[in-house]
Amino acid sequence: MNAGTSYEAAATLVFRSGDYADWIIFLSVASIWIALFYLLRRREIISRRRRSRELVEEIGDKSRDPYEYIQVDADSVPGLRLSELQQCTEILERLGFRRLSDHRLLGKGETSPHSFGRSLVNEELHCYVDLIAIQKTLDAEGSLIFGFSSFLQDGWSLGSSSSGSIAGHYVRRHPRNLALYIRGCPLEELLQRHLGLRDRVLKELGISAVQDTSLEGYRERVRKRMKERRQAFLRHDILGEWPEAKRIEQEGYWEWLGDYPQEAARRAKGKNLRPLMELSSTFKLPQSDALEGVKDSESTEKSDG
Repeated sequence: MNAGTSYEAAATLVFRSGDYADWIIFLSVASIWIALFYLLRRREIISRRRRSRELVEEIGDKSRDPYEYIQVDADSVPGLRLSELQQCTEILERLGFRRLSDHRLLGKGETSPHSFGRSLVNEELHCYVDLIAIQKTLDAEGSLIFGFSSFLQDGWSLGSSSSGSIAGHYVRRHPRNLALYIRGCPLEELLQRHLGLRDRVLKELGISAVQDTSLEGYRERVRKRMKERRQAFLRHDILGEWPEAKRIEQEGYWEWLGDYPQEAARRAKGKNLRPLMELSSTFKLPQSDALEGVKDSESTEKSDG
């Protein structure tokens, strides 16, 4: 090997060694940046979940406060649309429903009742309905909300509502508390949609509706459903899920089937299927917006029964 060839070989070795060192430096720096990114991302997620948890606990503490059903005369409730209430009641009575209760709600420490609800039941269909005016509705003399409820065996239930306050219910969804929300849906159409979905669930799961149609039993099951939703609420990332909840609310339609499709498929095929994981967005938003939305939905749910 001559001197020129040796020099070229040495230069090439030095160059390659330098290139290799540059790659080591680059990869080291990149690894540090990736690690920092994930650490910051992890910190952000933990912080957001902590804020969500604080918000959930604040709402949960308030919603756990005991409340009473105060029997009232509908004529004495300020802001209630009596003509609309009477018209809806007549339609329901023609469909086989009978009146159970006219009531308002009184929470712990409150001096005056709020909101209004009229509960009716159809013993043949094993179906309840509530004609609801939350306090904001009464203050604005707004239209009533219709809410149908069916309680099924094995802890399943279905609630259908004409309410537009969907976001607060979205973040409290429970795998066996199915829901159908159609903003502004006419009373009779909502009943048909409710019964159609309920009958499908009963058939595919091979279960029946709960036979007890008493007012006391209804209220107890409503309280149990609210407790289950509160427990589910504690597991949700409310701040991360709120943008999706608001998007659905803007659409005015939401059908929540929970674990029903997987359970129906499992029973049909006779084997266990892994439940699908829910994906939630990770956007930020002010806590006050989420708090207000959930409070509205809480008032609606407490009026049930």
